[in-house]
Amino acid sequence: RTLFDLAWIVPVEDLESMIEQAIDREMTGIPTLWGIARRLRAPGRVGSTAFVDVLASRPSWRAPEDSHQEHVLAAALERAGLPTLARQFPVRLPGRVLPVHLDLAWPDIRLAIEVDHVTWHGGRIDSTQDKWRDRQLRLLGWEVDRVTDEDVRVRLAATVADLTRLRELRSALLAR
Repeated sequence: RTLFDLAWIVPVEDLESMIEQAIDREMTGIPTLWGIARRLRAPGRVGSTAFVDVLASRPSWRAPEDSHQEHVLAAALERAGLPTLARQFPVRLPGRVLPVHLDLAWPDIRLAIEVDHVTWHGGRIDSTQDKWRDRQLRLLGWEVDRVTDEDVRVRLAATVADLTRLRELRSALLAR
């Protein structure tokens, strides 16, 4: 209900991000959100259209994004004409029971984008784990590119241009 109420206050991109994070944290699900929309939307009710539009634009099969920065980056890459990214794409590493989940990925060319925030990836232990994980993914043929939350907040256009070029280079390399 809170997400519906916020739909008239926040920009659509923020609403999309909040819905993604609520789904990711298992606070709600798409069927519940559609039920709220059916119950509360009404002609002239502020926010109704935005809420329904966001739900309608989201494929029900897609895994939710884990952070606002992931959402903003994925949306910007897709607006730039790049193929749809897989969100939280699972990859099983050798010797691990549970898969790791790549923030954003193009599985067809094994290119992953990890969006790092200093809070979650800033310490020595986190940095060491990230480097090991990236190396294990490279051993499976993946290329991993890490961008920071600042790359998304401050340098989004340049980051999109860089990632577009990296995707082109990766595609050309694999086409050989």
